[in-house]
Amino acid sequence: MKGIPWNIRRKGVQIAVAAVILICLMHAFGGLHGISYASESGEDGYENGFKRILILNSYDEGYRWTSEQSDAIIERVREEFDDILIFVEYMDTKYHPKADNLRQLYELYRLKYANTPIDLVFATDNAALEFAVEYRKDLFSDAPMVFSGVTKDTASPILANTDNVVGVYEVLDPAGTLRAAAAINPGLRTVYVIFDNSKSGIDSKNLIVEGLRDSEYEIVFLNMLSIKEIFKRVSKLDDSSIILMGAYSSDVYGYKLPADKFSEQISNASAVPVYDLQTYRLGNGILGGHLLSGFETGRNAAELGIRLLNGDPVEKIDNVEKNLAAYIFDHKQLERFQIPLEKLPKGSMIINKPFSFYEAYRALVIGTVISFTVLLIFILVLLWHANKRKKAEMALIAANQELKALYEQMYAIDLQLKHQLEELSIAHKKLLASEEKYRMVAEATNDIIWDWDAEDNKIHYSGGLHQILGYDESEVSTKEDWMSLVIQDYTDQGEIEDIEHVLKNLRSPVSEYRVRHKTGKEVWISTRTKTLYDEFGKPEKIVGSHTDITQLKEYQNRIWEMAYYDALTKLPNRANLKEYIAGKIASCPNLSIAIIFIDIDNFKAINDSFGHTEGDKLLVRVGDMLSESMDEGCVVFRQSGDEFVVILDSVNQKSDITNYILKIKNRFDEPVSLTEGQFHITLSGGIVVYPGDGADFETLMKKADIALYHVKNTGKNNFIFFDSNMEKEAKEKTLLDYSLRAAVKKMDFVLYYQPIVDMYSGKITKFEALIRWRHSELGMIAPSVFIKLAEENGLIIPIGEWVIQESCSFAARLESIGLSDVSVSINISPVQLRHKDFVHTVKEAISGSGVLPERVEMEITESLLIDSPELSLKKLEEIKALGIRISLDDFGQGYSSLTYLRMLPIHTLKIDKAFLDNMSAKRNEQIICTIIKLAHGMGVEVVAEGVETKEQFRFLNESNCDLAQGYFISKPLPEEEALNLVRHNTVRSEKS
Repeated sequence: MKGIPWNIRRKGVQIAVAAVILICLMHAFGGLHGISYASESGEDGYENGFKRILILNSYDEGYRWTSEQSDAIIERVREEFDDILIFVEYMDTKYHPKADNLRQLYELYRLKYANTPIDLVFATDNAALEFAVEYRKDLFSDAPMVFSGVTKDTASPILANTDNVVGVYEVLDPAGTLRAAAAINPGLRTVYVIFDNSKSGIDSKNLIVEGLRDSEYEIVFLNMLSIKEIFKRVSKLDDSSIILMGAYSSDVYGYKLPADKFSEQISNASAVPVYDLQTYRLGNGILGGHLLSGFETGRNAAELGIRLLNGDPVEKIDNVEKNLAAYIFDHKQLERFQIPLEKLPKGSMIINKPFSFYEAYRALVIGTVISFTVLLIFILVLLWHANKRKKAEMALIAANQELKALYEQMYAIDLQLKHQLEELSIAHKKLLASEEKYRMVAEATNDIIWDWDAEDNKIHYSGGLHQILGYDESEVSTKEDWMSLVIQDYTDQGEIEDIEHVLKNLRSPVSEYRVRHKTGKEVWISTRTKTLYDEFGKPEKIVGSHTDITQLKEYQNRIWEMAYYDALTKLPNRANLKEYIAGKIASCPNLSIAIIFIDIDNFKAINDSFGHTEGDKLLVRVGDMLSESMDEGCVVFRQSGDEFVVILDSVNQKSDITNYILKIKNRFDEPVSLTEGQFHITLSGGIVVYPGDGADFETLMKKADIALYHVKNTGKNNFIFFDSNMEKEAKEKTLLDYSLRAAVKKMDFVLYYQPIVDMYSGKITKFEALIRWRHSELGMIAPSVFIKLAEENGLIIPIGEWVIQESCSFAARLESIGLSDVSVSINISPVQLRHKDFVHTVKEAISGSGVLPERVEMEITESLLIDSPELSLKKLEEIKALGIRISLDDFGQGYSSLTYLRMLPIHTLKIDKAFLDNMSAKRNEQIICTIIKLAHGMGVEVVAEGVETKEQFRFLNESNCDLAQGYFISKPLPEEEALNLVRHNTVRSEKS
C-alpha cells in the first residue's frame, strides 16, 4: 500500500467493509456459496533464468517522492514476473551531493555488482540518471535503462549520445493547479511561489514561471527569505493571494527540514491556502492542486521496463511524455478555509474525508431497501395466490368425492403404469442430459467435432466446419470428400492416403497435416480420433475433432526465424553460426573450413555522425554486398553490431581464401550509396582455419577475434591469418592491462622532472613532468610502454588526474622555496582533454595546491584536432582563460599545418627531437630555423627537445631558439634531485 494516496487507501478499506457486509447478507439469504481466498508466497534466489533489475534512486528512502516511484515499480514488475530479482539503491544526493560521495558510491556498487549481471536499470530523478548513464557500462552490465522523475529539458543533455535508454518525463502542470485555485477563489490576483536556491528549486521555479506565462496574475518569489521571514510574510496575506510550493528543502540561510515538515509549518503560519504540483507533501498542510503522483510515474516507468524485459527493442518504445497529474485535495484544508466541494474540478479526489456510513455504503443501503421492498411485494402476491388457491381447493373437494369411486378402481392399474413411466422418465432425462452436454461442448469449442459411420460412409459435423474451412456439411459428407481437401504431404507419421487408414493405423490418435480452405488457402489441421468397434473387432464408427493450428505453426516458424536470423540484415545470426560450425565439425571432421571474422572500419564514426538509422542502412548494405560476393560453399552471418562472419567450406589451399578476400576487396572498392551520400567503406578481417587453428567453435572464434584485433591495431583495411604470436601478444597485453589496473588502484606511479633552460641565461625556467610506473617486479616502466594502453582502456583519466595534481603540488613547492619564476609543464593526452570533467579537474588541482595558474603549462599534440576539434579547441580556450599556458609538443612529427598552428591558442612551440637527430642534413637546419622564425613571428616561444650534444646547443643558440631540454642539459630527475638542481642551477650549457 506504500505510495498509494491516502484517499485511495481509505476507499479500498471502505469497499472491503462493504464487501464483508454484503457477503454476510447474501449468506443470510442463502445466495452465496463457494467463495475461497488464496495467497501466494515466493522466495527470491540467484537461480538461472531469473531477471535482475536495479532501481537506482537519487534520494533517500524516506523521501516520499522517491519511495512512491520505487514502490510502484516493484509492485508492477512483480505483478508481471515471478522470476525476478530486484535490487534497490538510494544515492541520497539531496543531503550528500558531493563528488567524493559519488566516487564512494561508484566503488561500493562496483564491488556490490561485480558478479551480478543486471538485465535492466531503473533510474529515478536526475542524479541517478546521470550516474547510471556515466557508469552503466562499468557497473551495471551495460543494461538497458528506464528513467523517471526527470524533466525533458534536464534529461536531454544527459542522454545526448546515449542509446538503449527510454523513460517517463516528469510533466508538472502549474497551469492546472492555478485553474483550480482560480475556480476556488475567483478574486485571486497574486501567487506567492516558495522554492529554494538549489538546482531543483530553480528548475521548479522556471517550470512554474513557464506554466503561468500567459496568466494575468502577479507572481512573487520568496526564495531569498529565511523560513521565519516566510512565516511572517504569509501570515499577513489576504484572500486575493495563494501560495504555490516548488522544490524546497532549505531556506536562504541553509536551514534544512524534510519537505513535508516545511510544508506543514508554512501551512500552519499561512493565512491563505497552500497549493502544490506533486503529491509527496499532500496531507502535510497542502490544500491540493493538479498533482503528479510518484506512484503513477513509477507505474508508467515499470510498463516500459516490462516491455524491455519481454524483448521489445528500445528503439521501438517511445518515451512517455504526457500529463499524469490528477486533481487531489485535503479535506482538512478544505474545512479550514471553508471551501465547498462544488468549487473543486470535476472528478477531484479527496483525502482525509470524515467517514460517513451512508456515503460509504450508499449503494449497499439502497440495494438492501430495494431487496426488502421486492421481498415484501412477493410475500403479498403469495398470500393473494394462497387465498385464491384455497377457494379452488374447496370446489375441487366436492368434485373429488364423485371421482373417488372411479379412482379406486383404476388405482391398481395406475400404480403399474406409474412405475413404468418413472423408469421411462429417468431414462429420458439421462438421454436429454447427455445430448445437452454434447451440444454444449460442440457449441463451446472452436474445433470441428465429427463422427464417421462405416455403414453408410457418412461424416456428420456438430459445428465449426464452415467457420474454419468455409464448407457446408453437405459439401464434405463422405470420407472421400474429406480426403479431397487434404494436401498430400509427408508428416512425422507418414503419408496420408486414406482417412480410414490414418485413423486405424496411426501409432498416436493425433495427426497434423494441411487441408485446403474453400477460398484456396492452406490450413494446418490437428486431428484427434477415437474408434468404436463392433463385437467382431471391426470399426463401425469413428469420432474425433479437427483443430485449426495454422496460427500455432506460423508462431513456431516466426520463433525459429527470430532465434536464428538477424532481424535487421535477415542474415543468419550468431546462434545459427554456432550450430552451423558445430554441425560441420560433427558431420565432416576431416573437412577444412575457413572462418573470416570481418569488422567495418570506422563504423562508429558514421553511426555517431549520421545517426543510427543511417548506420542500420549501412549494415544492411554491407551484408548484401558480402552475400553478393559469395561463391558455392560460402555462407555469410551477422555476428553482432558491425561484425560479420564468412564461412568457406571445403578449403583445399590458402589461395582459395586469398582469392575470396580479393573478391571482397574489389567489391568494396565501389562506394556505398546511402541517404546521406556515398561512403567509401573498408573492412578488416581475422582469418582462422579448422582444424589447424582449433577444434571447436569457441576456440576458433576467439583466435579469429585476436587476428581481427591485430589488424585493427596495425592500420585497418586488411585481412590477416591468425598465428600463435598474436595470441601471445594478446595475453601479454591482457596481463599488462591487469597490472596497470592494479597499479592505478594503488597509484604506483612517480613523477620525474626534466629541466628546460633559457638559451641566453642558462637558467632553469621550466620542468617537464614525466610519469614512470614503479612496478613491484619489473622496476621502473617508461610511459611509452603503458600510456597507449591506458588511453585504450580509459585508465588515462585517473592517471592524468593524479599527474595534474602532483605536478601542481610540485609547482607550489617551487614557489614556496622562492622559485616563483620556474613553471611546470604537464603532458595532456587527447583522451583526457575530451573528457567532460577535464577543465573541472584542472581547476580543482590549481585550487587545491594553491599554485598560481601562470606557473603551470599544459603540453598537447596536434593529434587532438583529428577527433572532435571544436570540443578540444573550446576546452583549450577555457584553460587559457584560467591563466594556464599551453604548449604544442612534437611539432613537425605528425599532422603539422599552418591552419592548426593558427587555430591553437598556444604560448609555446616544441620542435620535435627528430629534426635535431638529423641536423647534419642542411635541409633539417633550414627547417629548424624556419620553424623558429615562424613561431617568433606569431609571438610564440620555441623549445627544442632532445638536445644531446654541445654542437646542437650552439646551433640552437645561434638560431635564436628560446629554450632547450635534453640529456645534454639534464636527464629527468626525481623530485628532490630536481629541487637541488634548480636551487644551485647546476645544469650544463654551452657556457659550462
